[in-house]
Amino acid sequence: MDREESKKIHEEIALDFIRRAYQAVAGETFEDIRPSETPDFLASDSKGRTVGIELTRLKFSPDEMWARQVMRRDQWADDNDSAWRLLGLLHAKGLKLQSGSWPGCQRKILFVQVEDSTLERLGPFEIDVAEAGGFDEVWLADFTILKEQGSVFLQPIVHPLGSRLAWQPQERGKPFG
Repeated sequence: MDREESKKIHEEIALDFIRRAYQAVAGETFEDIRPSETPDFLASDSKGRTVGIELTRLKFSPDEMWARQVMRRDQWADDNDSAWRLLGLLHAKGLKLQSGSWPGCQRKILFVQVEDSTLERLGPFEIDVAEAGGFDEVWLADFTILKEQGSVFLQPIVHPLGSRLAWQPQERGKPFG
């Protein structure tokens, strides 16, 4: 299996967790989800609109995380570093909205998988729609709790209803098995 195949499999698994959380918090599902390149997935919403779904990861290099753990004895990335990295991701992903299948999408949604920080450490993070790089919705998906909870925590940072939407996943059994 090459790197691209591995990446697509990871994205499909991540989307499955995100879709369940999205349905619980936004009360909406997507139909006819199919892999794409730019965006990662194309789908239809309940109104028949084409939805572009992009997944990206807010992640630091192993060297950066090792240095934090050894030098600062901190398991998670620095809050400010994470916030700046997030803004950089929004900008980079926004630049791609004129390419691939994006122009044909009536809705554009970006899910940011947070892996080296927690949403709690990022704190309340809401940005202006203009700063979202052209996305209609931007969600942070906390993948740090996946092993313990069996699901992800989903928090909108750009959404028509604002950050009032949030979903705390239900625990399945005891944390840590």
